[in-house]
Amino acid sequence: MTHHPMRDAQVHVFARVGVNGTGAQAVARLYPYDTYPIFFAGSSTDDVRGKAEQFIADTVAKYEATYIAKMAALTLGRAARAKSAADRGAL
Repeated sequence: MTHHPMRDAQVHVFARVGVNGTGAQAVARLYPYDTYPIFFAGSSTDDVRGKAEQFIADTVAKYEATYIAKMAALTLGRAARAKSAADRGAL
């Protein structure tokens, strides 16, 4: 994998309609919902979209290099196990 999977997350924004009250007027979620069970609440759709996009940017900046290194190590480990199993099968 060449990038953090959160780069592919989609931001879905939901706005309250026809309700005059207190509380969040808009909510954003990252899709797929079961992978990213995170809510962003705010006073406007632009506000929550900005919060969600900033969260994605911060997460990718903080963890992408580590994620890519782990995926590369996992790939090398799988290749080594496959070679070892093939070598044992050839005996």
